[in-house]
Amino acid sequence: AEGNFVGRLFFQGRGAGDAQFQHAGLAALAAATPSVPARTSVRNILFTVDITGSMNVRDYGPSQAPHSRLDEVRRRLPALIRELPCGSRAGLAVFAERQSFTFFRPVEVCANYTPLAEAIERLDWRMGWDGDSRISSGVNSALRFAAADDTDLVFLTDGHEAPPLP
Repeated sequence: AEGNFVGRLFFQGRGAGDAQFQHAGLAALAAATPSVPARTSVRNILFTVDITGSMNVRDYGPSQAPHSRLDEVRRRLPALIRELPCGSRAGLAVFAERQSFTFFRPVEVCANYTPLAEAIERLDWRMGWDGDSRISSGVNSALRFAAADDTDLVFLTDGHEAPPLP
């Protein structure tokens, strides 16, 4: 039986000349196979986390063992950073009262994943310096920090203003 072209090309050779022919055939097959370049989008991001009191509300997870909004950020943010392609940079800031405060400027995520993840793990509402939560002021503050480092801003908040807006 003749078989298909690939079967004839690679499996019916008999001598040393046939081996060279097979190698040439493999090279031709590889050259003819279309390839799609991998797309990796390097990002530069300042992650700003709301650490105000409302982030302590325990409304995530199963009803028998709920956890806080801040716990959810601490759980998910390292996983998000891990998914960024190498070469991306991430920084960390917190928001409380009316302003954001940068813990560290963006660093390369693959070389610095462990310190990034550990810093996120240690975020705590007790780091806050006041009880107010003026989110628009905090976003504007964080935008200034992000612009200074030419990074995008990801502002992680529950959106709760304190005192409430009129």
